[in-house]
Amino acid sequence: KFVPKLRKRAARPAATPEAIKQVAGAIGLPPVVSDCPVDGEDMPTFLMAFLNWVQAGLCKIRPKSGGLVPLVLNSVQRRLWKEMFRQAEAGRPIRIVVPKGRQVGITTFMQALQYFVTKRWRHQQALTIAHSDERTRNIFLISKRIYAQDTKKIDDDAPKNRKEISYAHDSIFKTATAGAAHAGSGATVNFVHCTEVPRWPGNIREQMATLTESVPDHLNSWFVIEASPNWADTSSVFENYCRAGAAGTSEFTCFFVPWFELPEYALVKFPALGVLDDYE
Repeated sequence: KFVPKLRKRAARPAATPEAIKQVAGAIGLPPVVSDCPVDGEDMPTFLMAFLNWVQAGLCKIRPKSGGLVPLVLNSVQRRLWKEMFRQAEAGRPIRIVVPKGRQVGITTFMQALQYFVTKRWRHQQALTIAHSDERTRNIFLISKRIYAQDTKKIDDDAPKNRKEISYAHDSIFKTATAGAAHAGSGATVNFVHCTEVPRWPGNIREQMATLTESVPDHLNSWFVIEASPNWADTSSVFENYCRAGAAGTSEFTCFFVPWFELPEYALVKFPALGVLDDYE
């Protein structure tokens, strides 16, 4: 019952030709990263700036093979960016629920996005919530590494021991563990990323209700909930968000990511086996 209901909103003007070209993957304008922080920017413009920042090779991550490389968006991350851009262009606050396979790049994408928005915009608060202290530490290391390797980082945004990156321009990016005194309660949080919600400790329903109240119904905000299936979850909270999003009865759009979407999870093709019978 607490899943936010769908609201009617006025549509934004159509995307510019330059934006459409870049979204489609065509050759667009050369990457340009404006000085941070900036003022008076709307969400579609910000998302374009984020894409340019990534394409300029300024966002460094550690891939599964180890080492340090610029983030190159995979097919899942590109689809998620396009969905966020679509909602922003439609004049909607970004609200997305993501049922997905494991390790498809959603968390890395969101950490980069949360880092960039609090670096770029003044007076903002971003929050990522994980299901365990260990996972919280691992996720924070993603953003801490992005900060350390950002050649255009702001001098006063050094990560603190309490898993946050704060700025003199009054923006802050926190990473917290679910169940810890209801993370996000009592504050206005402009940007929320909830990961592995079915595995959260404590009362998931109450925690999600608190977070929903913390995020303003504003065009310059997002609320992204994602998880892999967990049949041990008896709260049905994540399932309810997914079903409402898929049915179109919620503010949240259901963004499904099958495990086989990424080529790296496909086995090498077997030789031709000829005609097989039903048993085979």
